[in-house]
Amino acid sequence: MKIRVELDQTMPLDELVIKTVTLSSDVAHIVQLIEQDTTQHRLAITTDDRTVLKRFDDIIAISVTGETLTYYTDNETLVARGALKVVLQKLDVSLFVQVSKQNVINLDWLMSLEAGFSGSMVAVMRQGIKLDVSRRYLPELKRKLGL
Repeated sequence: MKIRVELDQTMPLDELVIKTVTLSSDVAHIVQLIEQDTTQHRLAITTDDRTVLKRFDDIIAISVTGETLTYYTDNETLVARGALKVVLQKLDVSLFVQVSKQNVINLDWLMSLEAGFSGSMVAVMRQGIKLDVSRRYLPELKRKLGL
């Protein structure tokens, strides 16, 4: 991959152009990183009785059942309503990875991966939390872990 930066004092706004033959996963990842708001390092979680601001570093994992989201954090478990795909768009892609249709984990809290049933895995997180990793999402997890 070739990277080139050109300084142009005549431009009214910064512009970033990525030229590629195909939209590979690496290019898509770079675009996602650029589009992400890097000033946002926390997530507002609205439960039935309050809104809690949690730093990304404090969120261990997020699980969804129907429209109920469960946030596992360093010191509490929070339950809220919502869609996992909406939450995923707000998370730091360098920290979080979706490991199944129901689960997203923070890689900094991952302790180990164990064999599960039918080729799936189990993510063992600090605080004793165990979450299923489906075969479909396993390649992306391995890529993020450098395996």
